[in-house]
Amino acid sequence: MNNIHYTTALDLYKKLTKILAFVCISLSIVVLVLIFLINHFVNKKQIILVPPVMTQSMSVSAVQPDASYLEMMGMYLLQTKLSVTPANVISNYQILKKYVAPQYNNILQKNLDKEIKFIKSQNVSAVFYANYQKADISNLSVVISGTLNESVGTRELKSQDKKYLIEFDYPNGLLRLLAINEIKENNNV
Repeated sequence: MNNIHYTTALDLYKKLTKILAFVCISLSIVVLVLIFLINHFVNKKQIILVPPVMTQSMSVSAVQPDASYLEMMGMYLLQTKLSVTPANVISNYQILKKYVAPQYNNILQKNLDKEIKFIKSQNVSAVFYANYQKADISNLSVVISGTLNESVGTRELKSQDKKYLIEFDYPNGLLRLLAINEIKENNNV
């Protein structure tokens, strides 16, 4: 009789072990599916950021922005840097500093301070009119070309065609300015 009791208990434990194994496997599958879904939503979520000047539709993800967003932000930051007067140069450059990557703040501050002194002492005014822009998503950069009109006091200087490369960084879905460099073109023919 004790033998029968042990075998039924053993059968019960075997069934219970099978049920628990099935539950564990099912929960493991659920955990794997949840890991996949969380990863998918973290990397594919859309973050809507409205640049100060919006001229076209755009989308931004946690992984990378789209070309139109890069172009709009590049244009805005270049306009902020180049379209200045002695009256607005400080406020424009403070706006620009908000977008700069932290590792470049000190370098930028020194350069901007020199430019502020020059613009104020020489009474320089400038405005940049863009006529071309092209974003490179893989390098997070934008090339913008256009005409720079400058004046010193009341005397207007000759308009210059300029081309600039604006480089960005995109850590954790936050667009940061790395550099604004003029592209010098060779006119040797």
